[in-house]
Parts: sequence; structure tokens; C-alpha cells
Amino acid sequence: MMAHTTGKKENCSSTPEFSTLAHRRRSIKELRLFPSLTKNISPAISPSTTLNVYNKRPQHHPSYREGPLPVLPYLYIGNEKNAHTLDHLSGIDCLLNVAAEVDQPRYEAMIIPWSDKLTNTFTEASKGYHKLATRQHGDKLQLKNAIDLIDQAKKHKKVVLVHCQCGVARSATVVIAYIMCSLHLSLNDAYSFVQKCAPDIGPNLSLLYQLQALEKQ
Repeated sequence: MMAHTTGKKENCSSTPEFSTLAHRRRSIKELRLFPSLTKNISPAISPSTTLNVYNKRPQHHPSYREGPLPVLPYLYIGNEKNAHTLDHLSGIDCLLNVAAEVDQPRYEAMIIPWSDKLTNTFTEASKGYHKLATRQHGDKLQLKNAIDLIDQAKKHKKVVLVHCQCGVARSATVVIAYIMCSLHLSLNDAYSFVQKCAPDIGPNLSLLYQLQALEKQ
């Protein structure tokens, strides 16, 4: 069962106050600022459909209906429902939540600190948990911290699920950043790599700028 969440929710439902045409024009304008990136964006994430992805509620999101999706053998991407549904977490050891508005799951004393899970001092069924709280708009993702946490888990042979609320923007940005650093890929190539695994990802313009800054480091 999904835990109750507090704070302002990411809007994955329709927004009638804006017209579809206005949304489409804004998306096209934003994507044009990254012309090389758009070459690798599949038709599923074209400017006319990106907003439809954002407008789906987490429990109805097509990509994650059956569970989180693997990007690497030890790294999965998903949404809030995946993180709050034990049946979706078979083989997952650690949960990295990057959404400020999504609460910690409440499975009967099974959630433990991330570092404790890495030491193998708890039962196999327990889930390590860490939250890097990031609001949907205005906050910068803690990409370096996220990458370090995933690397720690990999070192201890643990499997990580990175999730936000919808599994579209913030979690995708973290996973793309990790792929860039761990596989030494460009932003374009890392985006394509992750998109092949999770076709409906769609980081917004602010998040793309963060990835572009990471690429230049």
C-alpha cells in the first residue's frame, strides 16, 4: 500500500489552465536549446508527447506499471508506486528517493538506513533507504551525492532503485548522470542509453542544464 505523502505533489495530472498548444510551443522552444540532444530523443519523447508523460499519475504511468526498470544489473529506475509496493521490489536492496514530496515507505519495520543495509547486519528482506530531497522546480539535484551512494551500493553488491514521484525527470536525471560518470559517456549517449531502458524519461530544461554542467566538469 502506498504511504500517505505530505507537501506539494508533483503534478502528473492534466493542467487545464494551460492550452495544449502553449505547452507544445514551450517544449519545442526548450528542446531547441539542446539541438544535439534532441537528435537522440525517440518519437516517444517528442515535444508533442513529453507533456503527456508528465501528466500521468504515478500509479498509471505506463513505463512502471509492472515495476521498476533495469538500467544496469545493479541500478533500476522507477516511481513512487514502485518504491511503496513490496511486490515491485524483488531483488532491490536499496531505495534512493530524490523527490521532496514523496515519503519514506512504511513497510512494517523493513526500512533501514542506507549504510546499515550495506553492512549486511539486517535481514535480506530489509530495504536500505536514503532521501536526497529535491523539489520538482527550483532545486538542484545532489548529483555527486547520488552517484557516490550508488557506487557505495555497487561496491557492496547491492541493487539500487532510484525513484522520484513519476519516474520521469528527477530520477532519470540522477540515472543519466550516473551513466555519464560510470560508463564515461557524453550526455547525449547517456541519455540514449537510459531512454532505451526507460522510454518515457524526460528531464526538464533545468535538469538538462545540470547534466550539461556535469558533462563539462
